[in-house]
Amino acid sequence: MNHDRVPALDGVRGIAIIAVMGLHAGQMAPALDARLASLVWIASYGNTGVDLFFVLSGFLITGGLLDSRAQEGYFRRFYWRRALRILPLYYGILATTVIVTGGLGGSAPWFWLHLANWVRVSHPHVQLPASLAVTWSLGIEEQFYAVWPLVVLALSPRAILRSCIVIVIAEPVLRAIAILGGMPLVSIWAATPLRLDGLAAGAAVAVMIRQPAGLTSLSHWARPAFLAASIVAVLSTLPSHAYTLAPPVVVIGYSAAGVASAALVVVAACQARAAELLSWGILRLFGRLSYALYLFHLPLLYWSVRFGWLGFATWAPLSLGAAWLSWRYVESPILMLKNWKPRVRGVAAATGEA
Repeated sequence: MNHDRVPALDGVRGIAIIAVMGLHAGQMAPALDARLASLVWIASYGNTGVDLFFVLSGFLITGGLLDSRAQEGYFRRFYWRRALRILPLYYGILATTVIVTGGLGGSAPWFWLHLANWVRVSHPHVQLPASLAVTWSLGIEEQFYAVWPLVVLALSPRAILRSCIVIVIAEPVLRAIAILGGMPLVSIWAATPLRLDGLAAGAAVAVMIRQPAGLTSLSHWARPAFLAASIVAVLSTLPSHAYTLAPPVVVIGYSAAGVASAALVVVAACQARAAELLSWGILRLFGRLSYALYLFHLPLLYWSVRFGWLGFATWAPLSLGAAWLSWRYVESPILMLKNWKPRVRGVAAATGEA
């Protein structure tokens, strides 16, 4: 089964990007009307959209790596396809930001090298351009995937699963130690070694789902796990009344959201009724356009609110339209190159690609 083409998983992506967009819309609403301040804590749960993206990415990428381990061109195929999917739009946004802002000063190399999250770690109070504010999570993913294909190739599926379980268990402990050591919460939030539990949870599901009767066994615990983990995530927000940078959320909330997200992926992959709901057209549309939406929605939000409520009301359709244009005229044509095989002067390179 090609899990990247399961319609319900596009719906899961849709939920993730809608949550992130809701987060930022809720944060901006009080600037338009102070009476909407209560929306901030409700919208804060949109932060879980990033956890969901991490889990979904870990699930899909690890699954693809597992399925291609025995094929020639394993590394080249992975990094070529990853580059086509991520780099053109990312570097387009980055280059545009540099031109518009006149440069990023000493922070520029971090962004060009996909280390944007470390700007947050080393300078937790720096104000980034709106067009680059979300790139911290892309940095975490790219750094993870710089080494993860090596791990998947070197270890057996059972060893990969054990490694993922260790990561999921260790991360909240490491975050607690970091807090006790005085590390700023913003730095913990953005540090790659402290945010791997979502990616590992998704990778673990990718391994388990490929075992004999894997879907059947996973489906039995998916709903209870989703409910229990969601409750824990909500309970972690009680001291701060929001899913925000507070110690309980940072320590346990991220992990609970990751487990809940992993359970949702299982439900989408193996439970027909839930899959039908997650395959709803609007969710799939948002999911298909999620990468461009993730990069575009925040700068467009900051621009649109300059025009008051009218601008705010047109922000979501404007973001969706810009993302569709990107998908239609930039991303899709570039992705057509994913099966391209380089040749060496008259001799086809032996790649083994289908």
